[in-house]
Amino acid sequence: DADLIIASDGLSDPFVGTDLAAQGFGCEVYVEVPAFAGAELSTLRASWAFRIIENFAMNVAEWGGISRQLTKYGVLSTEFPMAGVLPDHMLLDGSAGFLVGMPVTGRAPRVEMPFGAIDVVALTLLTPNELAQIRRDHEAGRAAVVAARAAVAAGHACRIDLGD
Repeated sequence: DADLIIASDGLSDPFVGTDLAAQGFGCEVYVEVPAFAGAELSTLRASWAFRIIENFAMNVAEWGGISRQLTKYGVLSTEFPMAGVLPDHMLLDGSAGFLVGMPVTGRAPRVEMPFGAIDVVALTLLTPNELAQIRRDHEAGRAAVVAARAAVAAGHACRIDLGD
């Protein structure tokens, strides 16, 4: 099966003349959506996945990167207001939850670039039940969701259609 990945571009660009010159923010982030394979560029540009990568990349830049947090805590979780962007059945209280840095079988979590190694970070859309579990059980809930996702092939991928 062919999947489609929408990725940030520029988070790892070097900052010339600063102490971050070697690797910029040290990462690029992406979302993988099997249902998007073969979609037109204009459709992808208007999709929730493009919006979330664009939004998340801006947040990563504002935070100064996320590599330290991923190294310290492992897989992170976050949520964004997504009412009007995602279908209601994918939301909990108008928000959608995401795993940040879910390990992906067969893909390196870090790659060497001309200016140094960077993290390649998957952003994974959670189901409302998974988000509720993380909200309720915090670290233990996140660990349980990550373990359940890791137990299935392509558990990092977002299973929602373009128009779903």
